[in-house]
Amino acid sequence: FCAREGLACESLTGPLRGEVVAGRQAYFSYDPHWTRLGHETVAERVALRIGRERWLADADGATLPAVSASSPAEDPRP
Repeated sequence: FCAREGLACESLTGPLRGEVVAGRQAYFSYDPHWTRLGHETVAERVALRIGRERWLADADGATLPAVSASSPAEDPRP
């Protein structure tokens, strides 16, 4: 669907499945919603894609530098 419609899509099945295979709980056991870890996994993938595609610009319109798994963005959390 995405390719046919010209949309950028990112499959999150692999990263989420990887967490489950590693024994980490990406989904709640009582329903199919993501746990905090699941949301963190998805957020990381989305951030990497945004950085790789250079979809964001700073206030002056300059493209922000790409982010890769080898050089992740600084974690803003305390």
